[in-house]
Amino acid sequence: MNKDQLAKAWATVSVALLLFTVDSWLRIQGLDPIFGSELPHTGRRSAALFALVITSGMIWFQVKIANWYLSQCEPGPLLGRFPVAFFKTIDLSLSGGKHYQRFFFLVFHVLPLFALVHFYRVILGSKYYDRSLGQSCENTAYGFWSKPPTLGWEGNYRLGSCDGISFYPPSEPWILTIVFAASLILSFKYFYRLLGRKR
Repeated sequence: MNKDQLAKAWATVSVALLLFTVDSWLRIQGLDPIFGSELPHTGRRSAALFALVITSGMIWFQVKIANWYLSQCEPGPLLGRFPVAFFKTIDLSLSGGKHYQRFFFLVFHVLPLFALVHFYRVILGSKYYDRSLGQSCENTAYGFWSKPPTLGWEGNYRLGSCDGISFYPPSEPWILTIVFAASLILSFKYFYRLLGRKR
């Protein structure tokens, strides 16, 4: 793919990421999504888990495309090594062109990372419940990192409430943390490369 095609692919993925991130943030805050994205579970904690996983996957695709674009760029100004959204070229000698690039860098790359941190913080503050106890379910809250009495691979544990999404401690907290950390590391490696310290 050439630079124009990569820029279009990057913009498409970035727009989808931004819209999904905004909707997920609103849903987690207890508000209605404005862009119509749907999740299997509507509970705040369940929504945060889905948002973390899906956002991480989209960030991976976005950064992968941005790195391919960067590989085709000649050495030059920082903002010239960043994909141009919605235009073939932009005049970086003008202040408007520089502001345009900075704006889309913040909106498409930085804002989703802040949202990702928020999603992870919501999950960290979650408790999970043993639904196999029936009426006593709500009285069996365990902290996110707590070791359950049994491994619970039967799907008895639920995140956030007795009606939340299935949760599989103690392995799932580690898996979610690895996914979260990998997304941050991947993004910061791209930022480091973009700054020109490593080509």
